[in-house]
Amino acid sequence: MNAILTIGVLSLPLFCFVSATFLELQRDRNSLRNLARILPLAVAGGASAFLLIPLTVYLGSINGSSELLSKTMSVTAFSVASCGFLCRYKSRFAAVLIVFGGVFLAFFWAFNRVTV
Repeated sequence: MNAILTIGVLSLPLFCFVSATFLELQRDRNSLRNLARILPLAVAGGASAFLLIPLTVYLGSINGSSELLSKTMSVTAFSVASCGFLCRYKSRFAAVLIVFGGVFLAFFWAFNRVTV
């Protein structure tokens, strides 16, 4: 039960970004042509999916510590959250979802540190 709850909570940012993408595309089909609107959503989706992969899978490739990875991904998530304010999305609710998803993602990555 605890593992299912953890996966559900960690999937919250991914759900926010996927919902924001669908809302934005439903509101304006030309959003795919605007790189400033779609690129933050694509980066955020990748970072959210990367969060769901256990750290033990790629811990060997980062020399036993995930501190640098956590800091880098937190900064990436905060920059995606700031895109919710700075980029002009057609749907205001999509922009709110991007901000909340980015803040949640940054919070989860900040506390996702493992030292071996």
